[in-house]
Amino acid sequence: MLTLKPLDETCPIHRQLGVDVSPVVLVNLFTVAAPDVAALLKAWEADANWMKQQPGYISTQLHRAVGESYVFMNYAVWESAAHFKAAFSHPDFRATLGAYPSSVVASPHLFERVAVPNLCTEQERRREKRGCRSANCDAQSVRQCKSPSPPRTGRGIKGEVSNRVRSPKFSQFDI
Repeated sequence: MLTLKPLDETCPIHRQLGVDVSPVVLVNLFTVAAPDVAALLKAWEADANWMKQQPGYISTQLHRAVGESYVFMNYAVWESAAHFKAAFSHPDFRATLGAYPSSVVASPHLFERVAVPNLCTEQERRREKRGCRSANCDAQSVRQCKSPSPPRTGRGIKGEVSNRVRSPKFSQFDI
């Protein structure tokens, strides 16, 4: 069974679950011993598949640290803290925690979006959703961009270059 360790000792996840915020982003850092990586991935996949069936679930994505690191980060979006609390506190979910190797330490924490002028704005998010990287886009169409960015390609799971355009959701680990 995994060990839960607060990411922020002053406000651990159990205190955050009582805050009325919508939407929320769960960031969960996992550390694991090298021999237990496959078991961590299997347990996380089962949990993610269960979570995505729960009310209020929007999306999740797992990331692995680069290099010879055995740190993973789960990024999940929920409609509200209350929705996440219902899923996180559900007896069926709590029972699955025993499937994680004992070397796993998880540090879950809830966040809310911060709008920073000219960087993290709703208008910028809408432009990115349409595929436009230029500040010259308007709501009419991505074709009206005066300087659109070319499609991005990425590397696949094993490092091979992909010809397909990558979505902003990094579909590699989307559940």
